[in-house]
Amino acid sequence: MRNPLLLTLVSFFVLYSCRQTERNGIDITGISAVMVDTAPLRYIQLTDSLVGKIQRKDRLQVLINRQRAFSNSGMPDSALSTGVQIRELAGEYGDSLSMAKSLIYIKGSISAEQQRLFEPYLEISLRAFRREKMVYEQGVILGLMGFVQTREGNVAKAVEYLQEARKLLEPMDSARALYPVMLNLGNSYSALGQFTEAGEFSRRAFDCASRIKDSLRMAMALQNLAILFQSQQKSDSTIYYLKESERYVPASAGAFFPLQLRYNLADAYRTAGKVAEAKRYYQEVQEAFQRFGSQEGVAMTNRGLALLYGGSGAVGEAIGLMERSIRGLDSAGNRIQVAEQYLEMVDLYKKAGRFEEALEALTRQKRLNDSLFSEEKSLAVKELEVRYQTERKEEENRDLRAEVRWKNILSIGLVVILLLSGTLIWILRQRNRYSSELNRSYERLISRYILERDGPTRQTAHSTENAMAPVVTMEQPSDEPRMDSGEMVVLYERVMGLFQQEKLHLNADLSVEILAERLGLTPRKLAVVLKSAGETTYVKMVNQFRVAEASRLLEDPETSGYKMDVIARMSGFTNRQHFRKVFEQVTGVNPGYYREVRMQQSGTLPTDLEEN
Repeated sequence: MRNPLLLTLVSFFVLYSCRQTERNGIDITGISAVMVDTAPLRYIQLTDSLVGKIQRKDRLQVLINRQRAFSNSGMPDSALSTGVQIRELAGEYGDSLSMAKSLIYIKGSISAEQQRLFEPYLEISLRAFRREKMVYEQGVILGLMGFVQTREGNVAKAVEYLQEARKLLEPMDSARALYPVMLNLGNSYSALGQFTEAGEFSRRAFDCASRIKDSLRMAMALQNLAILFQSQQKSDSTIYYLKESERYVPASAGAFFPLQLRYNLADAYRTAGKVAEAKRYYQEVQEAFQRFGSQEGVAMTNRGLALLYGGSGAVGEAIGLMERSIRGLDSAGNRIQVAEQYLEMVDLYKKAGRFEEALEALTRQKRLNDSLFSEEKSLAVKELEVRYQTERKEEENRDLRAEVRWKNILSIGLVVILLLSGTLIWILRQRNRYSSELNRSYERLISRYILERDGPTRQTAHSTENAMAPVVTMEQPSDEPRMDSGEMVVLYERVMGLFQQEKLHLNADLSVEILAERLGLTPRKLAVVLKSAGETTYVKMVNQFRVAEASRLLEDPETSGYKMDVIARMSGFTNRQHFRKVFEQVTGVNPGYYREVRMQQSGTLPTDLEEN
């Protein structure tokens, strides 16, 4: 038993430290962490008003402590929400290990919305724990990944994760961490139809719960075994394990789990044909749900009683109970269950010979099903409705039935054709609109390129002298004489002359070494000259000249019949693929489209258009 005096002293010391933190910004993380395991609720209370006031560098550790305190206090929802805060703050610092630690305390029932909050971090967390060689934490995360895959229906992948988690955790003999892994393995193997393995892991989950003396978890493992036997239609074993599970449920478990067990017992007795026992359990559960004001629970027990009475011949009473169940579930908003029970109601009406009411119930089920299920299921319901309608008048309306069937087929066909036509028209309009917008964008790109190409893109020495003057401080090769701005202007004009007059760029074998040699420079000094004049690199400059040459060839009616291979070679490119790539990078469009647009703008059609 904990020492009350010690707890009081620790609490006082932490409270004093927290007050000092509030006033002076003192770090309390090391002091307050003492209480996380000894007095978690008090730690939570003390830090409630201080989390936002603690310095950011310390807040992350305080949040981690609070999450552990929430977990120790049996408050899984608060632990989950604190984990979100930890991941947001850790993300700002790039602290992947803290992100990973925030997932360790995910326990208990998890909603789909909560799952979406942490699921993206699972792989990151696993990598962080593997990098740090934290084996226990790896096992916990793998178990959580298996749980997520089970919920998403990827059972085979779930088994893979869960088995890896089991292999990591078993040598540590951590029963508390192993329990959910074993329980989920049992569920997964059951879903795969491997009942022997499912039973083995459910029993091992029970053993883990026994070792940590957690009677609620023991009861849950036994219930899993009961459900396993129920899926194999072994009623006696189902009843045995459900009653064993009921025996282990602790008083602190609340009301829902015991009621769920007793409802499952009632279903098991009904399946076994033990009417009296089933009726007694259904009625006990119903009375409890009535006390709690659970409309949905009362509706479900009415359904169970209806199926029980219907199976034992009391069809009239069964119909009344099923009608009340449907009304209750509909009021509670459980539309999926209502749709399923309408089909059970149809069977009861048929047993009673009340075919018109069966048809009406089927019609209601169809209307509801249309909003819940796929078109395939809706069509199946429609066929069932037609079959019920025609069965009632089979003898007297044989010819009418055929006529109605053909009218229905024609009507459905006409509707399908109209829908397909409307969809096709809409798609074509959207496509034309998209194509028009895309063409306008491409034409703007082409126009912009033409302006840049034909404008004063290459400055003269006089126009650039002042602009280049500030650049002469650029670092130049230490082993070569430094150049002043005037010298670099002259050299740049010589470069432009070689390209504009001698068209050196049309030589596919041209290299920076060849150009530098023509100028009497080294390649490094040539690079300095080009950068000083605003050119990024030698390659980009040459590509600009080659693309300009190619664009003019593509615009020229005399070369409109030339293949792209020829245009590429005439422009100085070595092959068509490289030509297309560079052309698109410079102009924004491919060469074939550029030629087509420019020919249309000039009123000249090319003689041999190629694929773009």
